[in-house]
Amino acid sequence: MKTMKKVICVVLAFVMLLIMTACGEKTTGGNGDNVTITWMLPIGELPDEEKVEAAINEIAIEEIGVAVDLVCIDGSAYTERMNMNMASGKDYDLCFTGYVNPYTKAVDNGGLLQLDDLLKEVPKLMESMPEYAWDVAKIKGGIYAVPNLQGFAPPTSVTFYKDLTEKYNFDARSIKHIEDCEPYFETLVANEPGIIPFWPNYGTTHWTDPVWEQINSLPLVIRRDGSSSKVEILYETEEYKRGINVLHSWYNKGILRADLVSAQSNSEDWKAGKIVANGSGWLPGSEEKNSQLYGREIITVPVVEPYMQKELCLAAMTGIGVNSKHPVESIKFIELVNTNADVLNLLTLGIKDVHYTLGEDGKYTLIPNSGWTTGGGWQFGNNFIQYVASGVADDVWEQTEKMNLEAIKSPLLGFVLDTEPIKTQISQLTAAEGEFGGGIEIVNNGADHEKRMKKLEAAGLYEIQAEVQRQIDEYWATR
Repeated sequence: MKTMKKVICVVLAFVMLLIMTACGEKTTGGNGDNVTITWMLPIGELPDEEKVEAAINEIAIEEIGVAVDLVCIDGSAYTERMNMNMASGKDYDLCFTGYVNPYTKAVDNGGLLQLDDLLKEVPKLMESMPEYAWDVAKIKGGIYAVPNLQGFAPPTSVTFYKDLTEKYNFDARSIKHIEDCEPYFETLVANEPGIIPFWPNYGTTHWTDPVWEQINSLPLVIRRDGSSSKVEILYETEEYKRGINVLHSWYNKGILRADLVSAQSNSEDWKAGKIVANGSGWLPGSEEKNSQLYGREIITVPVVEPYMQKELCLAAMTGIGVNSKHPVESIKFIELVNTNADVLNLLTLGIKDVHYTLGEDGKYTLIPNSGWTTGGGWQFGNNFIQYVASGVADDVWEQTEKMNLEAIKSPLLGFVLDTEPIKTQISQLTAAEGEFGGGIEIVNNGADHEKRMKKLEAAGLYEIQAEVQRQIDEYWATR
């Protein structure tokens, strides 16, 4: 009987092992004689992930003896997932860091490996990037992620579906400010039941961006023109208050969605055409690419001059996990993505004639519902080596580089905030801010402003402001 029990236990253990092997995540480190690295990305699961991954690995294994396992995570959950990975010491290899999983916070959290020594091993990667991109990436003198080279100075803009602007004779190209759109939005409310004229996804930045630059995603700002080093509180600026007031007026007029505070599907509603205008950034070729992406012609109108600020330069980067078991292979793969157009185009567009087609002019057209739609090469690496979209000017990348070089440069472009002295207060501030997010202030027209300021004061806002001011004063003296 004991022997039979042992046999049963062995069989059950073997069955469980088979189940775990079949259902578990792919492991790293084994692909024949090749190393497999993981890459955490905020793009959500895609039906043809395995096909595209296999095509990438065919090139990567031949070129550098490395394969990649793409770990696709929904963008809305990505920051939280990466915070958990960092806190637990997970040994991921590559990860996106930028507008989600913010770069400076990821460094502060100890989640990213310093790359300075590794970068000496990849000269082609170093040469592929302009010096200013490497300079902006430095934190306390070190580089912890590789910038995804792209347009670093996209002017704040407004994006419209073209067909409706033509239907109501609205000259979108003529607008100078977001408020110039109000008569058009009112016309849509009166004549297009069931649609939402405007999605305020850029919040009050259409009002604040011409004057203020936000510091490290904190509610602190400095004048963009460099005329003063004084650190102000965003919520107390006249431009912010004006933005809230106008957006509240639009909410009451039905220009914004009625469920502004609770809505969870703005992005999907935009793609479906239920929302017909929103805030955006403009880059050369963006209209044509987005028209393909959404299957409907897009107009994007800049309303602020191109301005290069640190936050935008750090919005899309690729880092290596501090506990990666394969740092050398990981940096080699980053170099491959940034210098090999075939690999970058596979990541960006998928497989030729499966996910996109190439015209005789060498420009791509996306195949609708193909199983691989990522949103653009900016998520992966050097945009300047990827295919140009159909209808986009041949010199789009030259135009983009020109915009980078000629854009107004932030007075804080070389400034790096040391958050260590105020990390507790920043954590408290982040928690306190959550009570007032999600469009609440727009709906109540800032009625909770005093309550908000008292909460933020209790969380340490003024201590943060004083420390940021101290550090900026020191930086200002060395400019």
